[in-house]
Amino acid sequence: MTDLLLMDSGRYGWLALGAFYLIFEILVPLLKKRLQAQKQKQALRPPPTPRSQAAAVAPVARRAPVARRAPARPQTRPTLLRSKTPRTQPAKPAPAPTVAPSPLLQLTTEAFQPFLALPGITPVASTEAIDQRIAAWVVRPDYPSSLDLLHQDVMGTLLHRVPGLRPDAVAAAGLDAEIGEIRSIEELAQASDRLAVGWLDAAFADAVGLALFGSPYATLRILRMAQSGRTHTLSLQNTGSRAMSVVAPLCILGPAYLAAVHSLNLRAGGVDLKKMLAEYGALEGQVRLELEGFGRPLHFELDAAPAIEATKRMLIGILQEKMPAFGGTTLGAISRRRDLSKMQEIAARDRDQWLSQGIIGASAGLSRLMTLLLLAPHEPTARLRALASLDADAVRRSAATTSSTVGTTLVPDSRAIVEAVIFGAILPRHGGR
Repeated sequence: MTDLLLMDSGRYGWLALGAFYLIFEILVPLLKKRLQAQKQKQALRPPPTPRSQAAAVAPVARRAPVARRAPARPQTRPTLLRSKTPRTQPAKPAPAPTVAPSPLLQLTTEAFQPFLALPGITPVASTEAIDQRIAAWVVRPDYPSSLDLLHQDVMGTLLHRVPGLRPDAVAAAGLDAEIGEIRSIEELAQASDRLAVGWLDAAFADAVGLALFGSPYATLRILRMAQSGRTHTLSLQNTGSRAMSVVAPLCILGPAYLAAVHSLNLRAGGVDLKKMLAEYGALEGQVRLELEGFGRPLHFELDAAPAIEATKRMLIGILQEKMPAFGGTTLGAISRRRDLSKMQEIAARDRDQWLSQGIIGASAGLSRLMTLLLLAPHEPTARLRALASLDADAVRRSAATTSSTVGTTLVPDSRAIVEAVIFGAILPRHGGR
């Protein structure tokens, strides 16, 4: 057939032969391979699910006559995007991390709590943010040696903010509300019992301090007044009005502390306030009254006995009076309820053990705070702050190790070495002269 095509058609026969070759030798095998590939893909597909079959039949079902329905509203592009994209919820702010209070702050807050929890005191303490004021004092570098100053600050605020507390304190102290009319300076110098109302605020704070912290609080007050030179000097500042600012000396407040401690049954317990007062000479001698603001300084010798007796009655009356702000209880009852005498004994024992052996007991709470107050005259405040934690023994051991190595380690110095060599060579030649 090929010869016929070439003979009859000439050059067109070659074209026909090329076409047949292209069809039967190239195109037909390609089509067969493509068909086999499609059959293999269909064999590998999973069988159709009922849902896909229903979807395939759905176009036929729509052709059947059905009841007329409202046309479905086509979804807009934003709706399709929202359906495909998961909706992200706004991230909630992480809760603020709770910072545990320092051991010293915890000890101080627990010690103040019995007084701040009294019915008439609690609302005012909350309004005046007393807890924040305590926290601000505790972080000071001179705390806990300045606990008495913190206490005076807090009590001075509450005494004037709690309704009716100061008039009740004046009545409990057995004093007149004012010094009264004094016709001459000489009369003022003899009226030491009438001057006692001038330090009522400080006496009220001291009474509460003795009920909360025991004799260790009194040691801080005695030490502070003695170091500031307020042992026998009574200063009175003329303010130009009937009110006068009076600062009582230690020789008046000291004996009143002893009487208050006796009424709280804190005479024993390893804290000898009487010996401490005697060392500062606060149990004898006259009081020197200094009057300022009268044009020239005025000085008088004052018999302190009437002022001492008035201050004793003041402190004991405040400790034993059931004031309305206290909710029918007394400061003395708060002291006994906390077994303040036992806490004081533990604190004094830990103080002695620390000073003699360099170790401290595993006391906690009020007794540990009282120990720090008793150690205030002997240890720096940085060491006291470290001792507030229960791991105080490790602090002491590390401090002892540091102090024992001081002075025993030689630091090489090139200049010192050269001098040693030179003098070591010269002195033997001259007989050591």
